Amino acid sequence: MTKTRRSRSHYGCINCKNRKVKCGEEKPICKNCLRLRLACRYSNTWSRRKRERSENENEGTSESEQSVHPDDLLATTKSRSITYEFLMYHYCTNTAPTLVEVSGDYQGLFAVEYPKKGFKYRFLLDAIYLLSSAHLNHLKPCHEYQQYMLHFNTLAVSGLRTQLDEVVKSNDLEVMEAVAMTSSLLSIYSLTCDSDTPFTGLSGSLMSLFKGMRTVFAHLWPHRDKTGFKVLDDYIDMHSKTKDLGGEYIPDIERVFELQKTNIDTYKPIIESLASMTHVFANEDTKIHRKFHMSTWIISLSPEFLQLTDNFDACALVLLARYFYILSTDKSWFFGDYAYKHYLRVYENIPPHWKSYVELLKDPPP
Repeated sequence: MTKTRRSRSHYGCINCKNRKVKCGEEKPICKNCLRLRLACRYSNTWSRRKRERSENENEGTSESEQSVHPDDLLATTKSRSITYEFLMYHYCTNTAPTLVEVSGDYQGLFAVEYPKKGFKYRFLLDAIYLLSSAHLNHLKPCHEYQQYMLHFNTLAVSGLRTQLDEVVKSNDLEVMEAVAMTSSLLSIYSLTCDSDTPFTGLSGSLMSLFKGMRTVFAHLWPHRDKTGFKVLDDYIDMHSKTKDLGGEYIPDIERVFELQKTNIDTYKPIIESLASMTHVFANEDTKIHRKFHMSTWIISLSPEFLQLTDNFDACALVLLARYFYILSTDKSWFFGDYAYKHYLRVYENIPPHWKSYVELLKDPPP
């Protein structure tokens, strides 16, 4: 007796169930959710029933012939199986050490404190899985890793948006810490991972999330001694000695004012931070401050400057292009060529008579 073909999926994801459409049951994200860019989740109840059914069907089958259950693995290929545990292991042992230039407590913050907090706050855990997937895709690009990136990016961003609306009102220090950790990982991912899409401004990307981060950090920072960020105190003291460096670069950057006559006050702090970043990235003895400068630059962007980039303001684009080029001079896996691609995306939108202000940056760094 032949089995009848099912017209719908009994164990599909929640989105497909709600939309009453057939789900392909692909993991970690089904094709329907991938196409619609939705956060794909599966019901534990459906998954348990499927496991029980699978176990019954496989009863009497040799172990080598039994298929691996999708709840235990994110995905399975002929050559490897990717699990949540594997993504966390890769993050702790391979990705986290690349996020700082010095060892000791600083690495422990990313490799130990972030995962500990992540197992309590799912949006942070998704951000950890996201960056681990991005690192794996950098090392060996493949469609599977790229699916994970899309999946966890959707979940992490959705979770962070929800928390940002409530965290400052609640004044919950622990949640603020998790939000700050998540934002630091997303800032690395959003600005340095590969993108072939045209530049549309900063607010249209994950940068819109970081508008709220200034408020979160303002509330969190005076109490950081009660959080995992307390290990950064010495690092912050060292950073404070470098934040005012780079004065020699300011005159060159300020040449943009030859054409720009408005919004000068908006551009001034951006120019000062770019000059400081240029100094830090150009000198080996200040190398350990590079990641910190990158993050603080993102958080310090004013809503006015973000809006100017959305409006394709020529001066704002020139300054943003400089920022990406500075990042591209660092050979960390998440800077380098990725940052240079972002530089080119911005450069294409700079008016011809403004391009001379970044003309020296048109070639990739050595």
